[in-house]
Amino acid sequence: MPVDQVLEDHVKPYILERFKDADLILLCGSQARVLNNPSAADTAAAPKKNSDYDFILLYPELPEKYPAALFASGWIDVPGQDERVSIDMKIMDFDYLAFHAQHTREIRRFPFLFDMLKDAYPIQDRNGVLPILRGEATRLLNAGPSPLGPTQINETRTQLNTLVDALNKPHSNVGQKMVALETLHGLSNSYLRSITIWDSPLDRHLASLCQALPTAGSHLAKAFNEASVGDFGNYQIFANMVQRNLDARANENFDDSVLFAQDVSKYVTAEEKSTSDRQGAKIMAGQYLARMKDAEAYDFVRRCGLESVLWLTLKKYQCEQMGVSFSYGEDSVLNADEKAGRPILKTLFSAIRDCNTHKIAGLADIILADQGGLKFDYLERIYVEDLARRRETANMNRPKSDFRAGFFKYG
Repeated sequence: MPVDQVLEDHVKPYILERFKDADLILLCGSQARVLNNPSAADTAAAPKKNSDYDFILLYPELPEKYPAALFASGWIDVPGQDERVSIDMKIMDFDYLAFHAQHTREIRRFPFLFDMLKDAYPIQDRNGVLPILRGEATRLLNAGPSPLGPTQINETRTQLNTLVDALNKPHSNVGQKMVALETLHGLSNSYLRSITIWDSPLDRHLASLCQALPTAGSHLAKAFNEASVGDFGNYQIFANMVQRNLDARANENFDDSVLFAQDVSKYVTAEEKSTSDRQGAKIMAGQYLARMKDAEAYDFVRRCGLESVLWLTLKKYQCEQMGVSFSYGEDSVLNADEKAGRPILKTLFSAIRDCNTHKIAGLADIILADQGGLKFDYLERIYVEDLARRRETANMNRPKSDFRAGFFKYG
């Protein structure tokens, strides 16, 4: 069924019924790019068979039914289609969007929300503000991320050292392949961060590096192939390149962002954060698995990135469920499988590398059993940093953001 027909007959009614009170309803991502530019339908930017529908829902002020900005995911059945259709929803108000713009630039999150705004297709725009938001998003993206402060430099060094330690340990043949896949995400993202380029979306980290810096990206892709058969030499060289970049950033002597002072744990309970994390893992596992069904339509680097984050998401979740400390490589897999009484993670890794989506789904159901398995119709995940911010400032008379006056503060 054509994209526009699925949208008009099934997706739009779902969204408009659930969010009819939103001032701004924006379709984003690959589906929006084709609607904005029909000639893109035959390009690599076109949606794949199992591509989801991404929406941003914006309110002048967040309704009381939402304690904070949140991410929601829903699935609907469409007659004539074998697979359910995935619908992603970012629900927020303009105040959060302004905070998120600052947070994105200063904490150096990947700026996916602003990429989405730049290419958005309006479903509902009561005040005609989308052109303003597009301009603001473009300016923020062009401004780039803030320089690294000492805390982020040290955090990136620590992550990198953890990856290097994993490379230096002895591994079985399977363990080598696990370490190669697991460290791919950290190496590519840490490189982007160390040279002050936007971090990438989770399942596109290597693809983003290849696009931003083709030489470095091809170097890491080659190193991944070598690491998969136990030769970690070029992985080590790549890690050393990142360390040199971090040394250069440290010599620049930039201060930490003031946002690092926010202590989420003061205002959000451990159970609230755990619930948010677990629901987020369930949402992302479902989406990554849906994309795996399109794996043949992706190029090599996109497939590798997708396999990496799907594996890491489910491995970390299972380790936590089994009370096993997560570590890169095979040790935590064997420990978690021993606790479970069966080789769940070891079998899952083989299924991911074989792109056996049926087997992956069955194992994901087992891993996510505490949440009723992989499938769901609708699920929400609260952004805990926004929940903490709202609770911290609940009794303050702070001004609301004005989207008409350049509210993306990045300079």
